Amino acid sequence: MATPIQDPYQYLPITDHDGIRLIVLQPSPDKAAPVQCSISHTTLRQARDDIYEHYTALSYVWGDSNDTTSISVDGYHPLQVTKNLECALRYLRDEKRVSHVWADGVCINQRDDDEKAKQVQQMGRVYEVAHHTVIFLGECDPAEEAVLTGLLSCYKKGILYPEANEGIRVLKQILARPWFYRIWILQELVVSHDPRLQIGNLRFPWWTLSRLKALFPPNDAQNKDSDDIGPTVCFSHATKGVLGEVSTCLQGGFDVVSQMNNIKWIFERSRVKSRCGIEESLTEMPVGREAETPIEEHGINNLLSILEARRGFQASDPRDRIFAHLGLVDDIYFTVDYRTTYTQLFLKFAQQHILDTKSYEIFAHVEDVELQQRMKGLPSWVPDWTYRDENPRRQLLRYPLFEQERFVRIRGKLIPNMQRLWRFFDHEIRDFQDNTISSKAYHLASISKLSQVLDTTTYQGSSDYDQCYASISNQLGVTFEDIFHKLHRTTGDAEHTIQFLAQELDASGASILDGRRLAILEEQQPSKVSSLPRGRRMAVVPAFSKIGDLVCFLENLTVPLVFRHTKTEHQREQGKGLAVNLIGPCLIGDFMKVSNVKRVMEALRLSEENTEFITIY
Repeated sequence: MATPIQDPYQYLPITDHDGIRLIVLQPSPDKAAPVQCSISHTTLRQARDDIYEHYTALSYVWGDSNDTTSISVDGYHPLQVTKNLECALRYLRDEKRVSHVWADGVCINQRDDDEKAKQVQQMGRVYEVAHHTVIFLGECDPAEEAVLTGLLSCYKKGILYPEANEGIRVLKQILARPWFYRIWILQELVVSHDPRLQIGNLRFPWWTLSRLKALFPPNDAQNKDSDDIGPTVCFSHATKGVLGEVSTCLQGGFDVVSQMNNIKWIFERSRVKSRCGIEESLTEMPVGREAETPIEEHGINNLLSILEARRGFQASDPRDRIFAHLGLVDDIYFTVDYRTTYTQLFLKFAQQHILDTKSYEIFAHVEDVELQQRMKGLPSWVPDWTYRDENPRRQLLRYPLFEQERFVRIRGKLIPNMQRLWRFFDHEIRDFQDNTISSKAYHLASISKLSQVLDTTTYQGSSDYDQCYASISNQLGVTFEDIFHKLHRTTGDAEHTIQFLAQELDASGASILDGRRLAILEEQQPSKVSSLPRGRRMAVVPAFSKIGDLVCFLENLTVPLVFRHTKTEHQREQGKGLAVNLIGPCLIGDFMKVSNVKRVMEALRLSEENTEFITIY
C-alpha cells in the first residue's frame, strides 16, 4: 500500500504584537525516535504570567542550512529543519512529559522576512521570559561523556581531577565547539535567567563551566600536553587573525567564556538597577563570574564594546552582527530591517556612534588591512565587523596620556589621569555628507621610514634586547643612539620613549606594538605652534602604513591619525580641502602628554598654520 503524500506544515500568521509560537514537544524515552510535536500560539505576556506551564528557550548552532531533515507537526505535517535543531529537540525532550520549547528554526517562519524582522526584534524578551534556557552543544561519545561526568563530580566534591591531561583534552574539545563562536548566542545567554549547558545527555548550570578550570593542579598545568591552562593566552601574533586558533588553546577558550560572563554580569547589574530604581547595585562581581575585560556600561558604547568582543565570530548574515546584540542595550534604537544591506547598516552604526558620543572613537576599531582589501562599499573610517582582530590592545585611541600628576586639570575640572582619552575634551562633529566626514585637521608630519611589523613574543623572556634594538635601527636606517637620544632630543621625550618601548617589549602577553610598525616622522614644514616640540619623531603606526602617509590631529581629537591622500570625482566637484582615507590611529611619545595635545587643540581652534580642512572618504 502506497504511503500517502503528506502536506508540508503551513504557518499561521502571528497577530498579537508580542505574539510567539511554541513547540509542544511530545515525550519519548528513545533518543533516536523521530521528533513529534505540535505548534501553539501564545504571547510573551501570557507566558510570563502563567504559573503552571512554562517554556524552555533553546540556544543552539544552526549548522549547514542546506543540511536538513524533517520533524512531524500534528502527526502528519512534515516541517524541514536543520539537522542540528532536530538533534537538539531529540535530546531536549522529556521521557514521559510534554514540554514547551521555543526554538527560532521552528517558531519563526523563516520564509517570511517581515515576520522574521519583528520576531528578531523581540528575541531578547523571548529568552528573558523563558524560565530556563538550554544551550545545546551537540552529541558526545561515551568516552567524552565519562570524562565530563568525572569533571562535574570532582567539582561538586571540591577536589582536583586526577587525570589532568585527559580532562584538559576534553575541555578543549568542548570549548572548541561552534556554539561559543556564533554571533546570536551571546544575547541568548546574557538575557537568560537560568542558562544550562547540555552536551549529549549531560546537563549542568552554565556557571559551572568556567569553574572547571580550577580542577587541575598548577604543576600539571606546566606539562607539555597541558601548558595552555595557565594565565596567559597562548597564541602569538603569527597565529592571530584565525578564529580557530582561539579554540585550540584551553585558556583562549576560557577567555571567550569569561568575556561572555562579564557582559552577562554587566547586563544583569543594569537590569537590577533599572527595575529597582537605584543608582548602584552589585558593585562587586559574584564569585565565579569573571570580569577580565572591561566593557562600557552605558549607551551606544556598550554596543560598541560588545561588537568588538564578538568581532569576526560566525554569522550566516553579516547584518546579524549588529541585530543579534540589540536586545542587550536599552538606549539605542535600531530597527531590524533585513532589506538594509550590511554595508548600509555598518555605516549607519558608525554615524550613530559618532553623533551620540560626539567622538571619533569608532576610528579605533577600523581594521588594519590594505585599503584595497577592506570591505567594498564601506568608507575607510567605518569598521568592518566581519573582520576578526586578535590583538586585545588594538585600540590606540584608548591609550592613557603620560602625566606625572595623579590628576590633570582640563577646562577647570580635575580628572583622574588614567581615564580614557575621550574624557578630556568635548568633541564636535563637523559634517556628514555622502558617507564622508569633514573636519579641520592639524598636519603634524609625514612618515619617512618604517620598520617591519613587530611581534614582541620573539623577545619576551630574554634579558638581551640589543638584538631587537639593532634590528629595528637597521630597518629604520638610523643608529641605536639616534633612536633613543638624538632623534628625541628636540622633543624632550627620550626618557618616556625608552621606558615605553622597554615596557612593551618586556610585557607578558599581547603588546600594543604587536602587529604594528615603528616609524620615523618628518615635519614637512616647521611647526608654528608656540612651545610645541619640533624635530623628527618616532611613532607606533598601523601595519599597513606607507612612506608618505600623513600624520594629523583632527579637531578636538587627542590621538593622531594616519591618513593617505586619495583623489575622487566628488572631491574635485566639491573642492572641500584635502581628500584622504583613514589608515588608523598612531602613538607618538611626546603627544602622550596632555600639555602638547592641548597646544594642538588650541592651534586648531585658532586656525593657525599647519591646519587645513580635510574630508575622509
